[in-house]
Amino acid sequence: MTATHQQVTEALRNELQQYGELLARLEAQGEIVSHREAPSVLGSINSIDAQSLSIEAARLSREKLQGKLAWSLGRPDGDSLDQLIPLLPPDHRPLIEALALEINNLNDRAHAQASLNLAQLERSLILMKRFTSTLSSRAKSAMLVDESIKSCADAAQCPSPAVTV
Repeated sequence: MTATHQQVTEALRNELQQYGELLARLEAQGEIVSHREAPSVLGSINSIDAQSLSIEAARLSREKLQGKLAWSLGRPDGDSLDQLIPLLPPDHRPLIEALALEINNLNDRAHAQASLNLAQLERSLILMKRFTSTLSSRAKSAMLVDESIKSCADAAQCPSPAVTV
C-alpha cells in the first residue's frame, strides 16, 4: 500500500471512529431524554456539538488526503471515493470500500437517532407548553375570583350568588 493509500485509510478509520462516538453520544442523549433528565440534556447537547466539530475536522482531513489520492491517480481532487476506488489496486479496494460504507452507515444511524431525540424533545416541549398554558389559565381564574372577593368589601355591594332550583 502506498503512503497516500495508507493515509486515506487512516483518515477513513479516524472519521469512522468519530461517527461511532457521535452515535454513542446521541444514543446516550436518547436515554437521558426518555428518562426526562432535563438538566443532563443540555450537557449532552454540548457534548454532541463538540463531537460534531471532531467529525468535521476528520472529514476535512480525509477530503484533503482524498484529493491527494485523486491527484496521485491522475484524477481531479474533487472526485468522490466512489470514483477513485475502481482506480485503486485491487488489494486496496475492499478495505477502503468497507470503511466508506461503514461511515455512511453510521452517518445514517446518527441522523436517525438525532431525529428521534429531536422528536422526543419536541414532544416534551409540547407537553410543557400545554401544562404552562393550563397552569396560567388556572392562576388567572384564581386571581379573578380573589380580586372579586377583595372588591366586595361591603357585602351589600357584592352580587348575591344565584340560587338554582
